Amino acid sequence: MSAASIRYANTKTMPVEIIPAILAKDEKELRRKVESVEGLCETVQIDVMDGKFVDNATWADPDRFRKMPLPMPYEVHLMVADPLERLDAWSLAGCQRALIHAESVDDLAEALRTVKSYGMEAGISVNPETPVSAIEDAVAEADVVQVMGVHPGWMGQEFQEVAVEKVAELREKFPELIIEVDGGVSVGVARRLADAGADRLVSGSAVFNSGAPAKSLDALRADVEFEE
Repeated sequence: MSAASIRYANTKTMPVEIIPAILAKDEKELRRKVESVEGLCETVQIDVMDGKFVDNATWADPDRFRKMPLPMPYEVHLMVADPLERLDAWSLAGCQRALIHAESVDDLAEALRTVKSYGMEAGISVNPETPVSAIEDAVAEADVVQVMGVHPGWMGQEFQEVAVEKVAELREKFPELIIEVDGGVSVGVARRLADAGADRLVSGSAVFNSGAPAKSLDALRADVEFEE
C-alpha cells in the first residue's frame, strides 16, 4: 500500500458508506431485496444490464419505479450499451445518481455532462482492465468514480486485487474525489479498500446471499470502522 493511502486511512473522519447492490431477474425479486434492506442503508444500487454490454440481463423498468417509488434513494449502475438513451426515463423515475461505464461511451466527459443535465449526479464506472489514465481527463465532470472489483455482469465473482491499487492511485491523484467500489466486496476486502481511500462500498452477494442482510451490513460496517 502506498504512503498516500496509509495517510488517508489515518485521517479519515467520514464513515464509509455500505451500499447494497440489487441484481434482480424480475420485479418480485427486486421488491423483496429492497424490503430486506429498508431502514438499514442510506442508498441502494440498482444493477441495470442489457445482455449486450455484459453477458447478463436484469429486470429494471424505470416506468415501474416511477409508479412505485423505492423507500430510499437509489443509484443505477448502467451496464448497458446505450446508457445515454436511458437517462431521461431514469431521471423521471426519481433516480438520484447514474453510473455509466467509461467503456460504453465515446466521449466520457460529455456523457457525464449529459447525466447532470437530467438532474442526476454523474458517476464513472471503470472495469478492472481499464487504467486510471483512461478516465483522468473526465474525472472533473464526475461526482463519483466507481472502481469495479470484478468484471461486470455476475454476482459472486472473486475480487480482483487491482481494484485496491486503483483506489489508492485515484485517492493520491484526486484527494477530494468520492471513490466507490463495486464487486467482490466482503469482510476483509472492505477494510483494505477503505484503507486505500474508498468512500463507498457496494456489495451484492455478501449482503443478499447470506440470508441475513442486516447482520451482513453490520459486519461490513464494522470491518471499515476506523479507530480513533
